[in-house]
Amino acid sequence: MLMADIAQEFYPSKGKVSYYTNKSVDPRWGGITKGGQKFDENAMTMAILPNYWKQYGMKKFRVTNPISGAFVDVTANDTGGFKKYNRVGDLSKSAFSKLFDISKGVGDIVIEPLG
Repeated sequence: MLMADIAQEFYPSKGKVSYYTNKSVDPRWGGITKGGQKFDENAMTMAILPNYWKQYGMKKFRVTNPISGAFVDVTANDTGGFKKYNRVGDLSKSAFSKLFDISKGVGDIVIEPLG
């Protein structure tokens, strides 16, 4: 299956994201992400839902704030349990701050895979 075919199955997708920081990473994992990297709140990364990880793995995505038009290109390097909060992912603090005021905490986005 071509990447374009896979992308049409789910992306672009709309939803809500929040952010996570070095302090919010679960210490049981030693700060290591699903992709095997040490989490860094200053990197352009995000955590995606586990079922999307199975489909896409460690992939680059464009995350856009549909109101301002601002976007960031991030690498999905982790998964999370944020579906129960009606979110499609969590951005690193740095990535989130390029799209939204940190004090907002949650923002609406459009997400699509790159390449």
